[in-house]
Amino acid sequence: MIADSSGKAAVTSGSCEGGREDGAIRVTRHEQPSLDSLKALWSSLPGGALHTPFQSPGFVDAFQRHVAPAAGARSWILSASMPDTHELGALLPVIAYQRGPVSVLTMPDLGLADQNGPVLSRELAARPHLAKRLCDALVAALGTADLVDVQKIGPLIGEVDNPLFHLASTVEAGGILVFEAEDLATIETRFGKSVYKEARTKFRKLQQAGVNLVEVKEPAERLANLGMLLRQRADRFASLGREDSLQDEGRVAFYRALAASHDPDNPLKILALKKEQEVVATVALMAHGDIANGVLVSMGDPSWRRLSPGTVLLVQSILWARDRGIRSFSFGTGLQAYKQRFGAVQRPCRRLLLPTSLKGNAFVKALRAKQAARAILETIQKTGQAPRAS
Repeated sequence: MIADSSGKAAVTSGSCEGGREDGAIRVTRHEQPSLDSLKALWSSLPGGALHTPFQSPGFVDAFQRHVAPAAGARSWILSASMPDTHELGALLPVIAYQRGPVSVLTMPDLGLADQNGPVLSRELAARPHLAKRLCDALVAALGTADLVDVQKIGPLIGEVDNPLFHLASTVEAGGILVFEAEDLATIETRFGKSVYKEARTKFRKLQQAGVNLVEVKEPAERLANLGMLLRQRADRFASLGREDSLQDEGRVAFYRALAASHDPDNPLKILALKKEQEVVATVALMAHGDIANGVLVSMGDPSWRRLSPGTVLLVQSILWARDRGIRSFSFGTGLQAYKQRFGAVQRPCRRLLLPTSLKGNAFVKALRAKQAARAILETIQKTGQAPRAS
């Protein structure tokens, strides 16, 4: 079983609750810290904090205030100290919730995060062997549950190794398309390629029609633009006969909280193509430091679709990232064909899947059986025949 890290020591103002020793590494649990406490924890990491936008204080705070309660989840932060200096070296945001009869430990995600990994001190990031030790200690201290299930673990956090990716209990789980620093630096040369040439031509036509590209920065304007994005997305999904997961009350509240935030470190960025007050297309990104990730895109009136505003805005979001020093830009999870047109590099993803009870084992066996059945069906659809048994 995974060890329970919640001691009985007195709770202090910073909401630290006890700790657990793993050799010389101390792991401490911080119960639902406020945004200010999250920022203090992150800033206490020597050399600064290294993480994806989905582990930023703003993202974690909005998640634990809005998404976790709606999902019946509990949330906390684990911190691990470096054995030589005893300074904080790594943090891991954690949530616990029920998936049917199975109790699950994971990270703040539930479909809202595209990249998962620990928060590392920049000093620790230069010591990958020690970073793995600290992550081993954090996973060992997660708490009691039937299953640990963390998805969308990429090999890198920006340009640094993601120690969760290398844990023995991870399994292969799809991929993610990313522009590396060298790709972003040479993006202008890609305008010779069909998709970039098309985007440049269509953007010029949109500008001639009175459409401008804007970064929406003011909270009130961000809220209005987000509301339009959600309505446009809902209309689009309804026309396709598909359920829109963003209509969930907790998720809407999560995005509204980020849109309304005055925090200068707010990870939510919104770009829009607008003609006066009309929103032609919108893209929402999560960005922190030199990492950015597209998360939502919507298009307005169908009359604009001949000018491909979605394609134009995706290209403009890449250029926006490049111009702001971003060194790793992703279109998010999934390897859809439209994403592959832009020339991004495919990175593998892994999934930390660790059953710790009979119910957890049963869940994993059922999941693997379902995945195997899906793979057989996909093979039959592609080839017309079932794969041979190995």
